[in-house]
Amino acid sequence: MIRTIKWFLIAGLLVGVLLTRAPSAIAAPHAICVSIATGGWNTAGNWSCFGASGVPSGVGTDVFIQSGHTITVDTSVVIGNITVEGSLLGGPINPLNAQNVSVKATFNTALGATTTVNNLTVESAGAMTLNNLLQVNGALIVNGTFSGNGQNASIVGDVTINAGGTFNAGAGILTLQANLSNSGTFNDNSGTIAFTSGAPQTIGGTTGMTFNNLTINKSANDVILGNNTTINGVLALTAGDLETGGNTLTMGASATTTGNRDVEGTVKRVNPGTGAKSYGSQFTTLDFSSAVTGDVIVTMLEQAPAGLGTKYVKRKYTLTVPGGNTATVRLHYRDSDLNDSPVEANLMLFRYDSSAGRWVMLIPTTRSTGGTDDNYIEKTGVATFSEWAMSSEASPTAVRLNDFTARANELPDWLAFAIGGVISLIVVAGALRSRK
Repeated sequence: MIRTIKWFLIAGLLVGVLLTRAPSAIAAPHAICVSIATGGWNTAGNWSCFGASGVPSGVGTDVFIQSGHTITVDTSVVIGNITVEGSLLGGPINPLNAQNVSVKATFNTALGATTTVNNLTVESAGAMTLNNLLQVNGALIVNGTFSGNGQNASIVGDVTINAGGTFNAGAGILTLQANLSNSGTFNDNSGTIAFTSGAPQTIGGTTGMTFNNLTINKSANDVILGNNTTINGVLALTAGDLETGGNTLTMGASATTTGNRDVEGTVKRVNPGTGAKSYGSQFTTLDFSSAVTGDVIVTMLEQAPAGLGTKYVKRKYTLTVPGGNTATVRLHYRDSDLNDSPVEANLMLFRYDSSAGRWVMLIPTTRSTGGTDDNYIEKTGVATFSEWAMSSEASPTAVRLNDFTARANELPDWLAFAIGGVISLIVVAGALRSRK
């Protein structure tokens, strides 16, 4: 009797939620199936259904798996909304296609099959583990534990890891077409996070993240950091830039960069040692002649360098390096950064001397100007680091006045002649007077 009452309460609750969410036009209520035993999905004896018979099937049927029950997907399933209070296990090859899924206990997806859902929520006591590809056509909200388990996942909507939630990405590829927000625990492990939407995307939340591999491959717009972020593996800047805003991207000791795009903002390496290391682009590198202890920071802003004429590269680099170090500096630019069509073979490096208040021109040691997006200018033996720029105008317009000497202008000829005449008259008059 108590179990019967519980079923009706569950059914009433689900119907009430559905009616509350219904639009003003009255829609047909969903049928509801509640688990009554552990076993396979395709066994009618494991279900008690309201408004349906047999086993749960169809987008118009919602499912509630009770605590203590384990249902295994042993047939291909297309279903409405699912609440997993007990356990839902994927069968060996059978896919699950559902609408809104709420996981309150255990949900392990099927082996060898794609699980497709509209919106997925892993509640605080819930745990979801992937055994094959997961396709989420809406949002993924993690309040409990989500484990990629080495599998791939594609998320169309926002991924939100709330406080108390844990996201274990595993070794697979997580493809995101919206935003990633972390206020809980994010463990990327050996996986790859790929941002692929044509819309602007953000990496935000209240807690910074550490990625193994991060891929930016967007048809338009950029990815924007909302927190300090670390990359330990490969930063693949395939299409679209990564903007740090007021934050810092830290590259780990073994981190590398691929692609022709850039990090716009601040990139840091701690104790980079020797050897060429990338800073926000595979074509922006510092190669120190001896091991560096301390932070090396490179900030790149796509801004016009003031005081270098009009034929410049629309970029400003600021290099912050501990004193006493010498490096080979290579700075990247793309053809789209060229202002007023400078001749690339004539581009020079300029370092701003703050003590003198002027740009100092440095002749490049090496340059590469043959491509569209992979151009760079390089200078060896650099021992002074500050703000850097590139321009083909060899005479900077910024000038500092160091000395000033003033003298009177020479008298005009007519004035000198008049004064001389007056003096002569005075002398003659004096001589005549003395004779008298």
